[in-house]
Amino acid sequence: MIPNYFTEPNKFNPERFIEINKFGELTLKKVEAFLPFSIGKRQCLGESLARAELFFIFTYLIKNFKFLPESQEKLHSMKRIYGLTCSPQPFKCRLLAQASLFYTLKIKKKEDIFLIM
Repeated sequence: MIPNYFTEPNKFNPERFIEINKFGELTLKKVEAFLPFSIGKRQCLGESLARAELFFIFTYLIKNFKFLPESQEKLHSMKRIYGLTCSPQPFKCRLLAQASLFYTLKIKKKEDIFLIM
């Protein structure tokens, strides 16, 4: 994010995109400097499909897995990789399957989960 438009651009802060409207309801704030899918004639046709797919994928992952750091000793670096976009550095994490996943897939043994995925 561009520091000229956002305070503390490197800090995770979803509230910067949320505001309270005149009825006291939470709504998404339109931030002119943030246009991930562009606008106008050249707007991405697959934006709604991409948003729906991302919602379903992340919902499934969050519901069925617990995300843990690779190790407790080493913390992830907050340094960014700058290029065409700004992205975090690659990092490793562990996924623990929730018990509900075993029932959904009818897995008998813990080792069988790797054969399915």
